Amino acid sequence: MSEPHSSHPQFNETAHGVPELEGTATASQAPHNATESEPEPAAGGETQDKSDAAQARELANRVAELEQQLAESQAVMQAQRQRLEGTESLLEQRDRELESTQAIASQLSQELASARQTVEQQNASLQSLSQRLSDSQARTAELERECALIRQECNEQSFQVSQQAGQLRDLHRRLKQQRRYTRQFKLALHQCLETSAKTGFGTGTRSRPQALPAQPIPPWSEAREAPASASSAAADAEAATTVEAHAQPTAEAPEATDAPQPESAAVPQPDWPAPAIAAAGSAQPRSADAIDLPGFLGHSAR
Repeated sequence: MSEPHSSHPQFNETAHGVPELEGTATASQAPHNATESEPEPAAGGETQDKSDAAQARELANRVAELEQQLAESQAVMQAQRQRLEGTESLLEQRDRELESTQAIASQLSQELASARQTVEQQNASLQSLSQRLSDSQARTAELERECALIRQECNEQSFQVSQQAGQLRDLHRRLKQQRRYTRQFKLALHQCLETSAKTGFGTGTRSRPQALPAQPIPPWSEAREAPASASSAAADAEAATTVEAHAQPTAEAPEATDAPQPESAAVPQPDWPAPAIAAAGSAQPRSADAIDLPGFLGHSAR
């Protein structure tokens, strides 16, 4: 009687990781070998059959269990394979992202270098512009000082011009006034001489009147009124010449009689600031020296 195979057979993994059951064929052939052996007594044969049947059932259960484990192992392996494929695809994606990131980093490095170069150029330009600005400010300050000096000189010159213009107007006014005084004096003197000739002024016993000395009128101010003084002196000389010319025929006239002379019409008094000349025909005739002259002429005669 042959002994049955062990109930724990050994397993070998295939190339795909699937375990194989050893001794399965041996276990399945055991009943055939038992049947092919020599016949034994009936009691022993029944026991052997029961034992073989139990062993067969046990082996069948073991095969089913192993098949179930094999299916589970294949499912696990399939899942692991899928995870591995997913991991590989993820790694490939990460590699592509890494390459893209490296390319971007390289581009950013180039841009950073270019930006640094641009910043250096701008700093150099800024320093140059700052220097030019400081130079321009210094030049502007200098020009402002020069402009202030020029403006001050211009203001001073304008003030001097206005002051000289005022002095010139004053001199013109005084010159016109002196000319007006001279004309009025000549007119009054001429009227006085005519009136004196009519009233018998100047007898033979009287001496010939002397001409007024031609003295210049003293200036009203310092050197700035020198032209006015010269004009006054010329007017005074002209007046003295006129008096001398009119005094000569009066001195040579015959002695007047004591007969009363008719009163002449009153001489109109001119509108001028000089002292008024008394009307002719008074009881006491006056000589040329007694005539009231304007203030500036009287002062000059004295």
